[in-house]
Amino acid sequence: MSSEAKFDFRAALLPVPEEGAERASALGEGDNVILASTDNPDEAFLFLEFLYANMDRVWNDFGYLPASEVEVKDPKYPEIYAVFAESMKYARNRGPHPEWPRISQAIQAAIQSTLTGQSSPEEALEAAQTRIDKVLK
Repeated sequence: MSSEAKFDFRAALLPVPEEGAERASALGEGDNVILASTDNPDEAFLFLEFLYANMDRVWNDFGYLPASEVEVKDPKYPEIYAVFAESMKYARNRGPHPEWPRISQAIQAAIQSTLTGQSSPEEALEAAQTRIDKVLK
């Protein structure tokens, strides 16, 4: 969503395998926390309050949507905003397992292997499944 883009861009919901199938979308990894060991818990809390008071700015200023519902007045790129807002209805947290980083790495390696022509999609997914099975045991 850059004004410098030299091409037409659009957005769409992720496809479903068949009409009426359940939709899904992934939430990102933007978490805001205050560590128990922080030297400045009051200031950290004030900063979080500031962030959450400005959540309506994140689309226009930063190009993403928070997981919580916010009203974005006069969104930039309204057609794309509408798609992202709709996708948030189906969004789920990534990493449904304590060993998610290792599982995710296997998936990402399969994607990379396929995109770079090092293996066929079938071979890459088989290798990923083998790695994931070892993690889950």
